[in-house]
Amino acid sequence: MHDLHRSNVSYLNAQDRPLFSTGGTCLVADLEFLLLDPFPLIDRSLRATLAEMNRPLAANDDLDWVVNVPLVNAAIALLGDERPARIHEFSERYRQHFSSGGRHAYQPRPHAREALQRVRERAGEVVYFTHIGPTAASDMLNHHRLATAVTNIYTGSGPQCRFCRPGLLQRLRAELDELGVSDCVFASDDPEELGVAQGVGFQTLGVLFGRSRPESIRQAAPHATLSSLGQLPATLTALSARPGHCGMH
Repeated sequence: MHDLHRSNVSYLNAQDRPLFSTGGTCLVADLEFLLLDPFPLIDRSLRATLAEMNRPLAANDDLDWVVNVPLVNAAIALLGDERPARIHEFSERYRQHFSSGGRHAYQPRPHAREALQRVRERAGEVVYFTHIGPTAASDMLNHHRLATAVTNIYTGSGPQCRFCRPGLLQRLRAELDELGVSDCVFASDDPEELGVAQGVGFQTLGVLFGRSRPESIRQAAPHATLSSLGQLPATLTALSARPGHCGMH
């Protein structure tokens, strides 16, 4: 695993700003999936790839499951073929289609910027937790005009496989503990990541409008769930006010 990269991405602020303050709630989330909708681009890229490989899909075929499995496994399932050459061809074609749109083609969800700004206005810290590396993460935030509402990026020093994320999350929790930041909420649309986060001491917020089906998020038993971004500030306040938990100031 790469050494971790932590940076203050609100670079319009003073350079001596602390990495984290300890006076409010710290929201940790992969903002790419919390605030942006990548599914249309993923769907288009997969369908174009399969059409080129003579495996076209019907318009009503559901592809939501693809984002929660390795690309190789998705290729095998979609192609019905395990030959390495076909899997390699699928991966290369898919990446070409996806990169032609890139994260700039994602669409902000309704109320994304307003919700994030309201969290910041309530003295909360917002940490963009991601595996895509600092350059891609900063570019995504700037393109979608989200950088000024984000306190920090926490990622590897370069792009990583998304299945390295549990270890990255454990390292983040340890570093937050060292900084004395105890009031932390981890928001995710991934049931397994919610379980990892609970195991290392985060309060967890299950996102019901992301990659996973709502029932699988509820089965992960997060401390709270989120059905729309408009609920985010109030939900964080409620989580911070739980008995025995320091609240948002």
